[in-house]
Amino acid sequence: MSAGSEQKSDSDIGALGALARAVGGVVSFSTRRVRAILFATILLTAASGIYAVQTFDIRTDMDSLISSELSWRKEVDRVTTIFPGEDEDITVVIDGKTPELAEDAAVRLMDALAPNKDAFVSVDRLNGGPFFDQYGLLFLPQKDVEETISGLIQIQPLMGPLAADPSIRGLMSGLKTAATVEDIDPVQAERLRKAMDGMSKVIAERQAGEDTYFSWRSLLSDEPQAPREWRQFIKINPTFDFTTTTPGEKATLALHAAIDSLQLNEASGVNVRVTGSIPISDEELETLAESVGPIAILMFGLMIAILYAAVRSTRVVIAIMLTVLAGGIITSAVGLGLLGRFNLISIAFMPLFIGLGMDFGIQYCVRARADREGAASLAAAQRAAAFGIGGGLALAAASTAAGFLAFLPTSYRGVAELGLIAGIGMVIAFVMTITTLPALICAMQVEKPAPDKGLRVLKDADTFIERQRKPILIGATVLTILFAILLPRLQFDFDPMRLRSPKTESMSTYYDLSKSVDTTPNVVSVLSNSLEESKTLADKLLKVPEVGHVLGVHSFLPPDGQEEKLALIYDARMLLEFSLQPFDVAAAPEDAEIQSALVSAAAALRENYQARVGPLAKSGLLLAQRLETLSKAPLEMRQKTSNALMQGFPVVLAQVNSLLTAEPLTIETLPEDIRRAWLSPDGISRIAVSPSKPLQTVSDTAQFVDAVRTVAPKAAGAAVTIVESGKTILGAFAIAGILSTIVITLLLWVSFARASWTGLTLLPVLISAVLTFGSCAALGFVINLENLIALPLILGIGVAFNIYFVVAWRNGARGLLQSSLARGVLFSALTTGASFGALGLSAHPGTASMGILLSLSLVWIVLTTLIVLPALLSLCAGARAPSET
Repeated sequence: MSAGSEQKSDSDIGALGALARAVGGVVSFSTRRVRAILFATILLTAASGIYAVQTFDIRTDMDSLISSELSWRKEVDRVTTIFPGEDEDITVVIDGKTPELAEDAAVRLMDALAPNKDAFVSVDRLNGGPFFDQYGLLFLPQKDVEETISGLIQIQPLMGPLAADPSIRGLMSGLKTAATVEDIDPVQAERLRKAMDGMSKVIAERQAGEDTYFSWRSLLSDEPQAPREWRQFIKINPTFDFTTTTPGEKATLALHAAIDSLQLNEASGVNVRVTGSIPISDEELETLAESVGPIAILMFGLMIAILYAAVRSTRVVIAIMLTVLAGGIITSAVGLGLLGRFNLISIAFMPLFIGLGMDFGIQYCVRARADREGAASLAAAQRAAAFGIGGGLALAAASTAAGFLAFLPTSYRGVAELGLIAGIGMVIAFVMTITTLPALICAMQVEKPAPDKGLRVLKDADTFIERQRKPILIGATVLTILFAILLPRLQFDFDPMRLRSPKTESMSTYYDLSKSVDTTPNVVSVLSNSLEESKTLADKLLKVPEVGHVLGVHSFLPPDGQEEKLALIYDARMLLEFSLQPFDVAAAPEDAEIQSALVSAAAALRENYQARVGPLAKSGLLLAQRLETLSKAPLEMRQKTSNALMQGFPVVLAQVNSLLTAEPLTIETLPEDIRRAWLSPDGISRIAVSPSKPLQTVSDTAQFVDAVRTVAPKAAGAAVTIVESGKTILGAFAIAGILSTIVITLLLWVSFARASWTGLTLLPVLISAVLTFGSCAALGFVINLENLIALPLILGIGVAFNIYFVVAWRNGARGLLQSSLARGVLFSALTTGASFGALGLSAHPGTASMGILLSLSLVWIVLTTLIVLPALLSLCAGARAPSET
């Protein structure tokens, strides 16, 4: 039994009647003024398209999603205002196969980047460079300083000849000299043995095809080298071009060009990776864009197929698609005009618009096709359809728009802006449905009536639901209660980094750095009014168990004991200066000289160690054997091995010579770039607080932030942003959910004039919301700041579908599941599901999770609309419209 054939027109009843008559009048006008409507649509769409193309912009940074008026955001902005470059940067991570290779790569890259002022505002070393080369020893404990100085003196017989001849020839000369020492000091003997074993290992592994390098820094200390010594960081503040969607792209391209030109790659013993807010943002856009084409093709292919199955007319399909396309372009232009750009959340208005725009079009066309059979003309059929469902369609559009617009007052700008655009979009979609769509149908002369008005496959479903309404409702109640019990287990993760693809270089590097407390980006920044205040604050924070270390300008001033350390350095300088800084440096040797030096050194080692016993003699004889083998190796192998042995020496020699020039260090003698990074010109001091353990979860981050705030309530930084963003987002959705429910309830109550009809419309929406989020809890599906927009979807589509059914029932229709109305709802859900489901295939994790959750919510919406709502309506069959009571 058709809802369209037996129900009274919306125009027969109250406020809905006024809406239906207004819609009918607009459709009547549109069918009479076809050319004018289409001309106006084409003109408006073209103008909107040109404007949208010229002004399109999207911000991928998460800062744009949260209101800047919040107190914690103000503190974050204060930090970045006083200390520029703390928010938008590029970080280069250089990992070397030896510390020297990492250092050498960092120096060469710095030298290549620094002069390019067109692309880079500043280029700084974070954990190395001239400052640390010169003053590094002053920050070590006295014992370590003594050990390092001792190591320098003990290895001097080997390094001295190399300083004058920094080649494999000089190395062989140094080995010969060291081997001739008879009464060698045990400690010195151990260092020499260590050097010989390292060289033997490199020669053997190089000949085996492995890319091994000799580390000269390992000879300066008895302690194993810490992993951090193999890694160097460069921080870049780029110039921006805000006329493009990737304002930092120029700097990123210049950086990669420099890396390529310097051949900083695995073949040269280094691995260079790029991360930071700029690369992460740029790669975010690339990830979003890379699957847009295939997803769009799949989305539109599925929608067209489903549309055709719904309306059974190619011309009607074209009319609906053109209407939705035009509406989408106009909405995009309006959104850009109001907001200036989209963000990662507000851009989701497009699938929402397509889904709900398709819904309006399908509802209208299915009803018009069903009414065509008994109408005198195509225009008459459309007018009849408009008067028949116009009230419900208008109420659905108004309720959906109100639901979206209720997100405007929230502090979560991402969804607030989505609410604005989607709310306006619903109005545009509705207006286009009752103006452009009727005009297109008339212009295309769609005369052939639909072969099937409703869903006859469900002809027995109405009877079944009516008979089994109590078990169905009891089952729905039990299921809802069970899923509601699961809601406390729902997982939330509002770390914005979780939304990005971990496969990109910038994000994989970010996650790698996050594993260590020494390199984690999730630090907390605290500002103080003076250097002394920041020192006091740092001391207090270091007593907090969750705090690992605190870095500030005071961290660049050596602790007590400078005098004793400098005395050791001065003595070493007097002893080593002339041997490590020769006046003349020998020219690079020819291969014949290298071969001769290798053979000569091997002979000297054998001569001096043949009669000796002990580890040193054993190492010397093994090295002699390896040197002879190398002397007979092919030229290319000898060159590569020589390079592997010597490549790091110039770096270590330069660092050693720099260490020997250390002078007393004070706040006044700190380099300007270091001082400015931590101390502002007006005396504001910044400290960076790192956790005592890696922050693997949002709960870990919240615990760390709470602990820091017990000492510094106004803390800011990445960790604070993650925690406070989550609170802001949940609060925003709670407020928006309450507001939208109130607004929609009032709108429905005014339209229906009875609380019972309002309750029947909203109850299935509540049920579908509980079932959706309960399913997420059961499946372990994590709610994030992108997929949470399923909430406005549930309100929008759920309310729209339920309004169609309630209005039809209220007007006297029965047998809804086999009607053209149910046909429209089902196929509308399928087209919407196609648009949302396709998003689940995106390479972007945030977008994919949004598509999955939207699809899941749509399944529950359809089930509650087609099963639970008819059962409720059947149970309340005694309810009548006001005019009937």
